[in-house]
Amino acid sequence: MAQTAPVNLSIGKKGAINMKKFDYHTHNGYSRCVKAPWKIIAGWKVAKSKGIEKLGVTNHVHFNHPEQHYLTHLRKEIQEINEDGLLLGVELDIDSPDGQNVLKKETYAIIDYVIAAPHNQPTDFLNNFDFDKEDEEAYFSDLKKILTMAMKQIQFDIWAHPFLQELNKLDLRYWDIYLEDIFMDCLEICVNRGIAIEITAQWHKEYSRPKKNTWYPEMTISKELYEIINKMYKIAADNKDIKFSLASDSHSLQHIGDISVPLFYVEKLHISDDRILEIEKKS
Repeated sequence: MAQTAPVNLSIGKKGAINMKKFDYHTHNGYSRCVKAPWKIIAGWKVAKSKGIEKLGVTNHVHFNHPEQHYLTHLRKEIQEINEDGLLLGVELDIDSPDGQNVLKKETYAIIDYVIAAPHNQPTDFLNNFDFDKEDEEAYFSDLKKILTMAMKQIQFDIWAHPFLQELNKLDLRYWDIYLEDIFMDCLEICVNRGIAIEITAQWHKEYSRPKKNTWYPEMTISKELYEIINKMYKIAADNKDIKFSLASDSHSLQHIGDISVPLFYVEKLHISDDRILEIEKKS
């Protein structure tokens, strides 16, 4: 596929100052994706230095390895810091077409919120080997089942990084063929279930066309992917019943609170403050 010129994103100072600044998606060390664990008190200091008003720690609860015992330690750590803006969540893997939930009742009792997304779809395999139309249709049919069944059956608050795997790793033509229709179906469920849509900085970190390790402040992205992401968020923004969540999806201390990319889309799409999800800490 031919490469397109990158788009450089920037955000106006006025919007950046006036918008709510919450970062509800970070990983601090109980996720296998974290290479350098950090203490919550250190993360809170970094967040405050960047003007973040609320910070959520959301380590993975993997579908195939659903460890949750660590959450009691994190809750204790947060209680000792005693800041209303510091929240405990989890990032739940939703990988079952039957809507199976691996979160325990005891987990729901000690966390403030849940973000959720599929994480183990075979995108790498599909991208590296030829697959026919039947395989293609089966993949996206399963993806739709996984998302819609989870949204209907599992209690969670935020749909994390919609289609990040698919749009990063598969041919972008699948947006028009499959993903846009799946997105519309999911939005209807999100309205009914009160699930917010995450606007993530990860598009500009993990995007591999062209292959480049980009993150704030470069914020470069190909024009083709930018147009799809912009369209996806605009569809959601045009539905006034949809709320949004902002996320750095940081896996390291220095990137906590890096939400310039989400704020760019909030400003560009004129998403009002009252549509930015505000989560209250459990008493």
